[in-house]
Amino acid sequence: MTRHRQSRLRVALKISALAIVAFDIGMGVTMLVVAFVLGYPPTTIAFWFVMWGGLLLGFMTAYPMVRWLLGRGVTTPVWPVPPALSGF
Repeated sequence: MTRHRQSRLRVALKISALAIVAFDIGMGVTMLVVAFVLGYPPTTIAFWFVMWGGLLLGFMTAYPMVRWLLGRGVTTPVWPVPPALSGF
């Protein structure tokens, strides 16, 4: 593997790992609450509703991490960002 390819692979792994860890923190907290505090069995609608909330919370914790990585120039957006939205 060339040095440039190794560098790109390292950056990609760092981006993926940071975003996944941030997502798992948000969703993991929800899963722990459901399992140990609320005690909902997986056959109830309440369990799945709270899990849906966990997915949303996971997204909400991963989003700032991805924005931070974009702001540092570690990665680039997948699609072009319109100028009106580039300040967010």
